[in-house]
Amino acid sequence: MGPRRPGSGGLMSKPHRLRLAALIVPMSLAGTMAGAAAPEKQTVQVANASPRIVVCGVVVDSKLRTLLKIRPGKAWADAYDVRQTLQLVCERAAKGAVWRVKPGSSYRLVDAGGKVDIAEAAAE
Repeated sequence: MGPRRPGSGGLMSKPHRLRLAALIVPMSLAGTMAGAAAPEKQTVQVANASPRIVVCGVVVDSKLRTLLKIRPGKAWADAYDVRQTLQLVCERAAKGAVWRVKPGSSYRLVDAGGKVDIAEAAAE
């Protein structure tokens, strides 16, 4: 290798560095704004109105997060980001085993002829 030319600035020329900086700065700003604009978490509540213990899994964005055993007359609640996809997968479910639930809502597990079904709870 020969000697460096004065003012060459290393491996990248000045116009290339300016273009790269023009691309990187907006990307980094978009990343910080997206993290700062996260909405508040909202509570999902599931009450067991059936006469038996109900075993359910809470699936968040296609990943099992929690395994529940809700006793008769008891309830479970937790807060989730509204952007997440929440599903309740229960044993002995009446119509399919997977129910989509929404943060900010309340649900009841009810008896359906020896099986368990889900109903949205009345607003209080």
